[in-house]
Order: sequence, then structure tokens, then C-alpha cells
Amino acid sequence: MKNIVHFVEPGAFINGYMDYMLEKFPQYNHTCISLKRNQVNPGINYLNSYNELFLNRKYSELKNKVIKSDKIIVSGNFHLDLDLFLLLYPHKLMKKTIVHLWGGDFYYLKRNSRDIKGLIYYYIVSLFFKKCKAIINLIPEDYYELKKIVNVSQKHFVAQMPLYRDELPVELKKTESKLNVLVGNSATRSNDHLYVFEELIKFKGQISVFCPLAYGDKNYAQTVIEKGKRLFGSDFHYTEEMMKKDEYNNYLNKIDVGIFANERQQALGNIYTLLRLKKKIYVKKGYPLWNNFNNSKKIVVYDLFGLKNEDYSNLKVYPEVIAKKNAELVEDFLFGERRDLEWKQVFDC
Repeated sequence: MKNIVHFVEPGAFINGYMDYMLEKFPQYNHTCISLKRNQVNPGINYLNSYNELFLNRKYSELKNKVIKSDKIIVSGNFHLDLDLFLLLYPHKLMKKTIVHLWGGDFYYLKRNSRDIKGLIYYYIVSLFFKKCKAIINLIPEDYYELKKIVNVSQKHFVAQMPLYRDELPVELKKTESKLNVLVGNSATRSNDHLYVFEELIKFKGQISVFCPLAYGDKNYAQTVIEKGKRLFGSDFHYTEEMMKKDEYNNYLNKIDVGIFANERQQALGNIYTLLRLKKKIYVKKGYPLWNNFNNSKKIVVYDLFGLKNEDYSNLKVYPEVIAKKNAELVEDFLFGERRDLEWKQVFDC
């Protein structure tokens, strides 16, 4: 039986990721390593820091599993010390390492490559990307964006982050007269909240604006809150608290329109859930999310740049035939055979 070691970023996706691997690929022996004790799955190994892998004795058993593994998959490449361990450890680990990129773990290289610290970071991470056996992206467009930043040329795959097939809330009957508009998914500048607010101000009095700001830059969150309150008054709503999955799905179910102004791949979890709930989505035309949905997946999303020329009647229209088709396409993409075939290709390489 071949041995696969998974280094997975801790958070909302890790349990779904490992349950999927164990269920769909039982012919492999899977070992998962992360940076947080997992209350749901105690079988996931955890470290306080990946620097601990450099210690000679304390984690010798775990290191031996890494050394003797047939493949190493790094899902979410956010830790320089892990990159250094895999690059420097003298057992040719990089020849069997596959990097599963989430988006934020390589787009940041654009802005971090200007000062000395950023240049060092860029050099190490780009070397890591160039030396690894293969790269996996969540959407095809991310690979081309990565190539603009780092000149990678090895094997490339597209594979979705495996998610639980959660039971969605029942479709709500609309009772409020105002349209509920979600802006962004977090307190990160890449959501470009302030730009969206300016596009929405002409609908003041006809819409309620919702902003989830539970994680990200707290100072930026305050800027968003202050601007939102000033522009929309009592029709501006925000949350800085993390919600459980079911609670957050109910929160999203109250939304009519989701607007995501990020120019990189981001907020896919939110967008997928909204589409499954038959909600209308706006993104910036010409950027990775637009190309991914409208071109690659034939899912209809709307052009945020065109919003300036739309009136309220256009904003709220989302034909049922399109909403239903979008939801079916997303369900198939996330949970159908295509996902299994994508990951099978990864394990076969």
C-alpha cells in the first residue's frame, strides 16, 4: 500500500478534505499533518510549528513517515518553514511533493517582492514551486496567474478542495421589500469593499448591505464598517463573529445578490454556496473568477463593471431558468464524478 502524507492548512476545510481522501482513495495509507489540534478528527497529527520538523528526536516517527512516503501533498502553502524543510531535508523530498494552491498562498508574492524581506520570501517560495513534482490549482485560470509571478513549467492539475456535501437550508420566501446584497467574504482589501459601496450607493433605500468581516485585517474591517454606516446607515449590516457552517448557510440564504470585487481567485466557498442557493453573483469581468465561471464552467455570473449602467430592476432580476441551471452545474462540479477523476489524476502522476 502506497503512503501519502498530506500537509493541510488548518481551518474549515481540513476535515472534509481528509474524510474525502479516506473514503475515495482507501487504497492508499494517508497521514495528515497540520498546525492545530483537531477536535473532530484526532487522527490528524499536529505541530505547533513546522520548525519542529527540524528537531532530530522529538518528531522522528513523523519525519520517517514523510521520508518513506510515496507522495507528499501540501494543501494550502502558507508556511515558509514547511517550504524550507521540504527543500533542505536531504532525502529528495521535493521530487515527490505536489503543491495544492488555494490562491492566497501565491498571489501575495506580487506585493511581497518589493523590499528585502519580500525578495527573500519570493526567492524561497518560487524555488519551492519550481522544484516540486507538480502543482494543483483550484481553477484553471490560477495556473496562468501563477506563471505570471513564478516561471513554473512542471505537471499541472486542477482539483477542487473536497468539501462536505452539506444540507442547504430551504429556499426562503422573500418577504422584505429591500434587496439583500452581500459584499465580499472577509476583511481583506482584495474584496475592494469601498469600490463596491460606491457602485451601490445609487440603490440606497432599496437595498440592505451585508458584509462578513470575521477574519482578515481588523483595521481594514473598521474602515469598511465606518464607510458602510456612513453611506447606508441602518441598511448596513456586518458581522465580525465566526459562525458555524449551518448558521452561516442560513445567513447566506437571506442574501439575494452576492458581489465579489476581488481580482484574484478568492471566496469560492461563499460563491459556490450562494449559487447552490440560487443567488445572483457579480464579479469583475476579465479577471480569474469571471473567466472560471463564464468560460470554463459555463456558469452565468454578472459583470460588476456593468453595474454602473444598471437600474434597480436589472439588479434584482435573476431568471429562474439560469438560477436552477447554475445550481445544478455547481452541485455536479463540487460533488460529481469530475471531482474524483481530478484527484485520481493527481494520485496517478
